Amino acid sequence: MDKLSLTFAALADPTRRAILDRLSRGEATVNELAKPFDLRLPTVSKHLKVLQRAGLVSQSRKANWRPRRLETAPLKEVARWAERFRERPQKQFLCLICADTLLEQMSEAEARRHLAQYRVLTDDLKKRGQLIGCNRLLSAGTATTVRVRKGKVSASDGPFAETKELIGGYFLIEARDRAEAIRIAARIPGARIGAVEVRPIADDPDTLRALGLLGPSTAA
Repeated sequence: MDKLSLTFAALADPTRRAILDRLSRGEATVNELAKPFDLRLPTVSKHLKVLQRAGLVSQSRKANWRPRRLETAPLKEVARWAERFRERPQKQFLCLICADTLLEQMSEAEARRHLAQYRVLTDDLKKRGQLIGCNRLLSAGTATTVRVRKGKVSASDGPFAETKELIGGYFLIEARDRAEAIRIAARIPGARIGAVEVRPIADDPDTLRALGLLGPSTAA
């Protein structure tokens, strides 16, 4: 049995947990440990053997006194293991897919393969609860660029800038940090034929309040 399993098995018994609690306040002999539990000495000794096998308790010798002491290393290992499952605040990132080859420019077979790859990714992100939204954009030829100058609205056909790589779609995701967002972006099929720009979504109070996503400030 591995060390982590030994630790969990030792901690499964409430009496053994109480013994560890007592030893956290200082060393104690078997007789001293037996008193609060109204247990026979052989029973306490059996519990101590389990704890010692897991590395949670050690024994020293001082003349005729053989106290047990708490060893915290296995507990720290359990804490490190459990830390992996602690819920962490998620941040939102927008992944803009920029490609010089759009879906409309692919052969029918290529387009089917490309969309199938996206399906695998979106299914996985949904299962992980990290996908907020995603979609494909139609070609830049369908775009309209709107400008307002001195109160006058003008609209022109086409994208804002003529570039080789055009925005072909997006993923709005949740990730623990930028590093995880980059790992997700690297899995986007469009990254293999173009690039994916990863940009954090602003979450400062002023922005959220301006967008109606946060209540009014209570500051004086």
